Parts: sequence; structure tokens; C-alpha cells
Amino acid sequence: MTKRKFLLISLVLALVVALGSFLLTACGGTKYAVTWDVADHVTVTVDDSDKLPSSVAEGTELTFKAVGKDGYEVTTVKVNNKTINGKNGVYTTTVNGDTKIEIASAEKLKSVSVKTNPATMTYYAGETLDTEGMVVEAEYETGTKRDVTDYTVVYKTGSAFSLGDTSFAVRFGGIKSADVSLDGAVEVKITIDPATGTLDEAYYTGLQANTEIKNLTKDDNGVISFTYSALTENIALPAAEAWSKGEEGDYVFTGWGVEGNEIAKENVLSATYTARYKANLLVIESLSYELRTVGQEQNVPCLIITGKFKAAQTAYLYLYEGNDKVELKGDTVGDANTNKNDPFTLVFDLRKLVEKQYKGKWMDIKFCAGEGDNVETQEIDLNDYPADFVDIGQSIHDTQYAYSFAVYTPANSTERLLKAVYADFVTEYNMSIAKEGEDVVLTISGKTNVKYAGKTVDIDFEIGTRYHKYCVVGEDGSYLVKFVLSNRDEFKFNTSGYAHFQIVESESDTTTVFKDGDGNLPNAGCATELERYNVDLIENAGALRYANEDMTEVYYVGYGKWGGIVFYGRSEAAYNIERVTTNVALEEADGTVYLNISGTYTGEASEGIRELTDKLNTTRNDISNMSNWHEHKFSVALNNVKITVADGNWSLKINLLEAKYEGNGLENATHIIHLLGDDFYVSDEKPVNAKNSVTIGGKKYTLDTQKYWGKDMICIVVEDAV
Repeated sequence: MTKRKFLLISLVLALVVALGSFLLTACGGTKYAVTWDVADHVTVTVDDSDKLPSSVAEGTELTFKAVGKDGYEVTTVKVNNKTINGKNGVYTTTVNGDTKIEIASAEKLKSVSVKTNPATMTYYAGETLDTEGMVVEAEYETGTKRDVTDYTVVYKTGSAFSLGDTSFAVRFGGIKSADVSLDGAVEVKITIDPATGTLDEAYYTGLQANTEIKNLTKDDNGVISFTYSALTENIALPAAEAWSKGEEGDYVFTGWGVEGNEIAKENVLSATYTARYKANLLVIESLSYELRTVGQEQNVPCLIITGKFKAAQTAYLYLYEGNDKVELKGDTVGDANTNKNDPFTLVFDLRKLVEKQYKGKWMDIKFCAGEGDNVETQEIDLNDYPADFVDIGQSIHDTQYAYSFAVYTPANSTERLLKAVYADFVTEYNMSIAKEGEDVVLTISGKTNVKYAGKTVDIDFEIGTRYHKYCVVGEDGSYLVKFVLSNRDEFKFNTSGYAHFQIVESESDTTTVFKDGDGNLPNAGCATELERYNVDLIENAGALRYANEDMTEVYYVGYGKWGGIVFYGRSEAAYNIERVTTNVALEEADGTVYLNISGTYTGEASEGIRELTDKLNTTRNDISNMSNWHEHKFSVALNNVKITVADGNWSLKINLLEAKYEGNGLENATHIIHLLGDDFYVSDEKPVNAKNSVTIGGKKYTLDTQKYWGKDMICIVVEDAV
């Protein structure tokens, strides 16, 4: 009985505990602690509570207001180390765990002022405030005042003083100070620096007569400066005749670096104009590469420069590449006994360039004179020399390395600066076509880098299929291969084929040892003098030509239009047409706009005329959009192309309103003309009626040219009519 009673009591107690637990959860659930860390001078209140709660139920949205007092303001409110934002001092956070609320404060800023002016209170347009000596003071609502340094300067406009400004201000903590008056209105300051040269005194005298300029001075170095508030006329900068340096001809004045060589009356910016000039340290008379004997060594590649001394008594060769700042100081010419107009010859051993850092670099060829900050530099601008001064295409090699020239024109410049380039020597070759027995044979013989001795030269022509010839490289780097051009199975007529060059392990192991770029047999390596022809991909370029007596077999091997040697063969027995373009123009007729291209041809054979007509017919959708080069073409249906071939004249008339681009008409863009199987560019044989335009159907069509691939390509500009 006692046992049962105890069991019943235990059961009742368990029910009471369970029920209590249920009631606790139902009446507010799990509670979490809330800890408050409130800075001094801050009052915090919680809605519907007369004190800050130390715990709240899970999920409670706790709203409180934090306000600064005694001249302080709340700066940050963090919940569990994360900053939260409020509005009008009211903040809200949801409690889902133990929570720590931190409220920081700081003195509230009242005002900012410049207590002590900077030492410099006179400025020119474009200058910024020199804060040396300036003291900025911040005053707070508590009455505290402090000097501050992390302020910003506020100008009337922009980020510097402008013409006419009379004051500035500072900003700190979001508050701007009162304006601080300058000693005078901001003016434009102009400095004219002759760069160690001399300006004609008459120029300075002329400035003295100008009543609009102020503070005109000239220092011991001839540097002129002046200021102005406004101009009614442009001020000319010194002309070339007013500037001199050294003896006559030592230096050539090239300008002040400003268009028109004058200060525009509208100018409101301070500026320094420094004389630009070219130094004639030396008169350079000739420049070339040669294989010379140096000491006991023969066939040493050298750069040979001859000339006379001018402004310099001594000068040194300086080779420099600006992108990677690679430099090489070369040999020096002249000494203390050198006189003006004394001749010199510089022989520079190009093997000094055979280092990794110089490989492939376009090195400026310069002469320098002087030391430290007083170095004068003379570059070689080919515009200053006769056309035949240097053979730009010259290249020499010493069986291991090749040396060539390059010409660089900087952006926004007309200069043509001469460069020296060194690279691994790949190949130099000669070509010839001759009859050998019953065969017509192309022979390619050359030399490559001796490091490939024992490896195998692999040359092929790709005419549908690649046809390879192999030759083991000799100890001196020599090789020779022959192709039978009259083998019609390999060298098909009326089909162009590029030649490729590589060096492989052997004829049986064609693992590539060397291949340059796309692998074409490069034009640059050809040492054979070639005649100029215009046939298929050999466009007005150098080539060999071989023809049998009845003209049924004619072979061309020469420079292809995309770089590399090309073969082309055909029968010319009934075909001897030469086509020349004489005019390109736009024309409005019959309510549409036409592109008219016309020219002449020579040759009367019917087969030749038929082939010319076929070529004109194969316009092949070839009006290309320059912005999508070789991606999108414009189709012109043949019934919208009128072709005439007769009596030595031909013409092609294309209806541009019927030209289609992805199903639509020509879009607003610049469209390169690519017709007649070749790129259409301006030359003596391809004139263009530039800027000829037609407006029709709300569109303006203008014939123009655009520089592309190094040529002035003829194009059609389509735009909305104004």
C-alpha cells in the first residue's frame, strides 16, 4: 500500500513539472540575456519599459532610443559587434540569442574655422592650396576647441584654384568653414622656358608693350613669366627664328608643344611652355649593317655610322627600348681634340646585343652627349633624311642571329624613328625556277642557324594537300630543296598555295624543332631580287615568273598578301588581261544610291575577257563591315549588280539600297569595300572620289578612306541624314 501511494505521488509530481514547463514555454518561450554598454552622456530608453531589460524572449523585436546629452552625440550603435543604423535616434534589433548592445558617443561638432591663414595667400589658376602654416580649429557643443589636421580644402569649383577665385574654405566633420579671403584674385601664370637656349630680346620687348599682362619677368636663364586676368587677343609664343642654341645648325627648334604655337585668349589655365628642339650633335651621312672583320674575327655583324661632328665634340651611341626600359650604351666617337665638321666613322659590334633582355626589342638608335642632367639626345627621324638614306629592309646575320631595322611612329606624331632589332636567325634563302630535263623545277636554297645542323629542314606547299620536301641542315646551316612545279598532281593550276617552313628532327621523325608563328615561309628571309606581279594572292608584289613558249604553263612564286611565299600557276595561252581601276564613286540615280567602280583592261583574247567578267561577277557578298572583320558580309544579289566589259573598259555598278546585312539594309557603320577578289585600298591605280556623298531615304552614304592594316582602305560610311 505504501509503495502504491509513493508511485502515485511521483506520477502527480511529474505531471506538475511537465505542465509547468509547458506553461513557461507558452507564456514567453526561451529567454536570452541582454547586456548594455552605454557611453557617458547618452540617454537610452526602451519602449514600454522604465528600465533597460536584462533579458527578453527569443524573437523579441527590441526597439530603443539613444540620444546624446551635455554636448555629446551618439556615434555608433553595435549589436554583437555589428554596427546597426537608426533613424532619428531610434534603433531596432531582433533578439535570437544572448545579445550585447554597445552605444558610443563623442563631442558634437559645432563649427570649423581657419584660425591662422597659410603662409602663401597668392595663387595662380590650376594651383592647389599650400597648407604650410595654416591652423584649422574645430569647436564642439561642449565648449571644447581643438586644432585639427584631417580637413579638406574646398575650392569654388573643382579641385584647384580657378581664374578669378578670391577665397577658399575648409571642411571637417561634414561642416564647412567660412570663406577665407586670398590676398588677390587668382590669375593665370604663364612661363616660357627656352630650355637653355636663347630668345630674341625683341620678343620680350613685345611682351612689355602688352598692357593686359602683369608681373612680367625674365631670369638669368632667360625664362620669361607673366600673369593675366583676361586677354582680348591671342599671345604668340616665340617663333623658330626667335630661338637659338649653340652655333647655327647645332639645334633645330620644333615648337612649344601647343597647337598653333600661341596662347589662346580663351585660356584660363596656368601653363609652362618649354622649347622643344632636336639636337644636331652629329651630321649623320650614312647608316647600314655590314659584316666586317673585327680583330681576328671575320664576318662580324656591325652597325656602321658615318658623319661629321656638329654641336658635340664627343658623343656616344645609345640603344634604348622604352616599354621595358632596356638600354645599352655603345661606343663613343670624338675626344678633346675634335673640331666641328671633323668626320667620324662608328663601327658598333652588334654581338653586344646578344643578350636575353635585348632579344626582339625595338631599340632606339640615338646619339647622346653630356652627363647627368645635362645629356643632349639626337634621335634618327627618317623625315629629316633622304628617302635612300637607309635601307629599311636590310637584314644581316652571322648564322646564329639576325639584325634588322624597324621604323616607329609615336601616337599623334609624324616622326619616323629608326630602330635596331636583334632576333634569332631563322633562315635566309634564294629561289629560282628553271627547266631541268622535262621538268620545271623550283629550287629553294638557304642558310639557317647553325645550332640546327644535323636537323632537317621541312618545306611544303599547301595546294589542297601539303607536299613536303626535306633536307638535312649542313654544318654551316645550309640547306637546299627542289619542287617539280610541272607535276600537275601536286601543283594544281588556278589555285594559290602557301609555302611553310619548319625544322624537324628528321624526315622520319617530324617532331617540330622550330616553327615561327603560323609557319609560313617568311617573305623577310628571301634574298632573291623579284619582279612585281599582280596575280591572285600575289597582289602587286614581288615574285618569280616562268612561262613556256606557248604560254600554256605559267608559274608564279612570290610574296602572298598575308605574308609568306605563295605558288600560283595557270595557262595564259588565251588569257592576257591586265585590269586597272580608274575611279570609285557614289551616284544617285533612279531613286537609289549606287557604288560605281570602273577601270580599264588590256588584252583582246576572248578567254581573258570571259575570266575578267567572271571575276567581276564573283562579288561574293564581299562588302565587309570593318567592326566585324571577316565575321559578317553584305550580300548583293547579282540582279542588283550591273557589269559592263567591252572595248578596253569595265565597270561595276552596285545598288547599295539592295545590299543586305543579316537580312536588313546597310546599318549605320563604316563598311570596308572588299571586292574583285582583293582588298580595295587607295593607290595610284585605285583612286577614290573622297568625301563624295549621297543622301537618300533618311540615310547619308559617304565614300571615304580609313587606315586599316597599314593601308588607306576605301570604305562607305552610313549614317542618319541630318
